[in-house]
Amino acid sequence: MKKTNIQTKNQKKPVSKKQVNPETRRTIVWTAGIILFTTFVFSPVFNNKPTNFDDVVYVTENPYIINLSFQNIGKIFSEFYYGGYYPLTLLSFATDYAISGGNPSFHILVNFLFHLANTLLLFWIVVLIFKNRTVALISALLFAVHTLHVESVAWISERKDVLYAFFYFLSLIIYLKYIEKQKIKYLIISMILFLMSVLSKTMAVALVGVLPLLDWFYGRKWLSRKVLMEKIPFVLIAVIFGIIAIKSQSSIGAIAEETTLPLLQRIVFAGYAFTMYLVKLLYPFHLSAFYPYPVQAGAEIPALYWLFLLPPVGVLALTVFLFRKVKEYALLLSFFILNIVLVLQLIQINDFVMADRFVYVASAGIFILIALFFNRLSEKFPLYKNTVTFVLTGYIAILSYLTYQRTDIWQNSISLWTDVTEKYPQVYRAWDKLGMAKADEEQNYPEAINALNKALELNPEFYQSYINRGNIKATLGDLNGALDDFNKAISIKPDYYSAYNNRGATYAQAGKIEEALSDFNKCLNLNPEYSKAYCNRGLAYLNLKNYEKAIEDFNKCIKISPLYYPAYNFRALVYVRMRNLNEALKDLDKCLSIQPDFPDGLYNRGVLRLQLNQKQSACEDLAKAAQLGHPKAENMVQTYCN
Repeated sequence: MKKTNIQTKNQKKPVSKKQVNPETRRTIVWTAGIILFTTFVFSPVFNNKPTNFDDVVYVTENPYIINLSFQNIGKIFSEFYYGGYYPLTLLSFATDYAISGGNPSFHILVNFLFHLANTLLLFWIVVLIFKNRTVALISALLFAVHTLHVESVAWISERKDVLYAFFYFLSLIIYLKYIEKQKIKYLIISMILFLMSVLSKTMAVALVGVLPLLDWFYGRKWLSRKVLMEKIPFVLIAVIFGIIAIKSQSSIGAIAEETTLPLLQRIVFAGYAFTMYLVKLLYPFHLSAFYPYPVQAGAEIPALYWLFLLPPVGVLALTVFLFRKVKEYALLLSFFILNIVLVLQLIQINDFVMADRFVYVASAGIFILIALFFNRLSEKFPLYKNTVTFVLTGYIAILSYLTYQRTDIWQNSISLWTDVTEKYPQVYRAWDKLGMAKADEEQNYPEAINALNKALELNPEFYQSYINRGNIKATLGDLNGALDDFNKAISIKPDYYSAYNNRGATYAQAGKIEEALSDFNKCLNLNPEYSKAYCNRGLAYLNLKNYEKAIEDFNKCIKISPLYYPAYNFRALVYVRMRNLNEALKDLDKCLSIQPDFPDGLYNRGVLRLQLNQKQSACEDLAKAAQLGHPKAENMVQTYCN
């Protein structure tokens, strides 16, 4: 008889696998949704190009990032780089280069991945502090898609922001663990992460003020000996790196002197910047890569700007009041204030009053406040929960749309500076950058000169625009006009080495080799590390048939700037003159490995390969050079390759 398994009332049901908590499942789904949605909103940035807004300095022509050698790593950590000390940021660029070979899209992708990571870390922080996943999800979504964060993600050079924020948020999380567990290992890890944050960007020193806030929030005796002693390593790190920041900025004159506003004006414009940060966080309008001061040094402040002192005073008073009434609101407003006060230009840096990137970390405090506000509205008025949700969804949708649009502004240098000149036509630096972009990216020299003329109309003493206009005139064959511009630049700033290099190149173009050599020597006396001057002087020696000195100068150029591909091309020409064809071929191969679409390099290698009886590969080079517009390549193809 067939047996039947009958389950009795007292028998246990088979044990099922552990089920995921519904709230956890909902959190996973929502965070995955945030990641996918943020990826869509920022998707246009992955096709963007490097801009002439520091990307050339930090990425495309940075000799320290081309490999991860111990020598380069040593320089990264031991030297200032263009007025800054961001060793971990430069190390991250070097890592990018090792993986992608300097692909701009990869640099932007890494920026974006750090931004996503920071979004998730912020979610974690909110859960730890407020124990509310709904508030955490809203905060994270606002942080992820807000338009003010486009600059920190789309601008390759602003890796500094997303990287320092990553370690900053991690340090906060581990410090919260320390408060909970009271185990010294958490305090040490938090301190190490803080150090990594300031090694990415000095703005991280604000964390030193945030930690006592957390102590107060959790009811710790923040004036007790134990709590104070905990902060000593953090304070020492902040002081040391604060001093380093001031020295690094001073090393290139970034801390203004002749253009510095009087203290009273700086205070007024700090109030203006503080107010505009808050306003733009609520609704990001009229964003720009450059926000000029409303007046120049010494000019009278418009009466309207005195009113901008009221919002920061009001916010500060409200924060003090809330310390006794609503602790979480006081915590979040204090977080915003502490992270923004250092960049309000009370110590004036350069000539801009504010920057979108400066609010990257500080914005978290405001976003959590907004999330708390909407969450409490829906709890207090449950009948209107759908309405509150609809308003919040619409708000986030508007931010996302503005962000999607803003990413396109960072497409290239021309789109970036066109946007600035349209919004702030009085910014001469923007016209200068636009002029160079027109010349470099479009070879539109008439429009480039018009833009540079506009820059000089706004500021006749801006020597860089004379140099840039002189370079374009030299390219167009107007050598006398170019020399006039270089002479003017030198008369304004006699110690500016680049002006001598460019004037020397123009003298060489005019066949005045001795005058050219004199200018190159002057340039190198002012800046012995300026690689392009060695390259230009090497060309001058080549014209004088002094091959030994030419090789010596090209070697120095390549040692300083290993990615400067024209130097390999020029050194190859010297080797050809010396009949050392194999070395010449090696140099041309190296040149084209750095810049495969360099017409002169392709043409020269094609001609050299014909001499070496490598006809097929020679014709490939010549055909590509002709396709790229080299003036002699097509005739060579017709003569030798058909």
